Amino acid sequence: MQPRDHCMEDYSLGLALFDSLPVLVSAFGLCLLASLLARALPRSRTLLLIGVALVVAGGLSKAAWKLIWVLAQVNIAVLDSLLFICMAPGMILLAWHTAAAGSRWRSGAAAMDPGRNSLLLIVPLLAAAAYLAMSQPEGRAWFFLLLGSAALANIVMSILLIRLSWGWHQRLTAAVFLVSILLILSLSGLARISAGSATLQWFAEVLNLFATGSFALAVWRLRPFVPASTAAAPGSAAPAGLVDLRT
Repeated sequence: MQPRDHCMEDYSLGLALFDSLPVLVSAFGLCLLASLLARALPRSRTLLLIGVALVVAGGLSKAAWKLIWVLAQVNIAVLDSLLFICMAPGMILLAWHTAAAGSRWRSGAAAMDPGRNSLLLIVPLLAAAAYLAMSQPEGRAWFFLLLGSAALANIVMSILLIRLSWGWHQRLTAAVFLVSILLILSLSGLARISAGSATLQWFAEVLNLFATGSFALAVWRLRPFVPASTAAAPGSAAPAGLVDLRT
């Protein structure tokens, strides 16, 4: 535990409770995405669930940190730190599995091992973050490393989903995914601000809700067009080598 931090003085009970809403919306969208990816990668169900669980656990830990501060005025810093410690590996897992599923839907066979490729990124990433945290205990280099990794994996995953949506002629769905990317970029910028007024904090949480909500909406819209099995659905040729699944 750490002593009271002046940057937390503006946290309110309403803000702490509201902070859990984006986590719940994100959990819905990611669970739905994992179920769609599992259609192409049935052997990866466990890894997909682990990826979702890591992202949700990170969000819940941050929400719990705020709630405990508001109710007990105790700063349990580890709960705050767990946000990106959990989120970065979780997003990397989901991004690699999205790439593998897309490859299988396009060609009928996954050309990569998403689990192995994820570990090849996650292990050195966490090792580097741990080194930075121990060598620079007063610095935030480890935080920015994990923040950037989580945001990049999230953006790459959304770009891959945009490609799938566009190939399946779901232009509006692709646009909604694009909106979620723009909101993620905005949130990444706000996350670099260690302190802020209550107004800024509310703005960031509302933005976060829109980001997770737009992503969940886009995944929901994509659901009817995802093949029910590992084989690509028949249809006419689609742009960028994808298959039109509207039949």
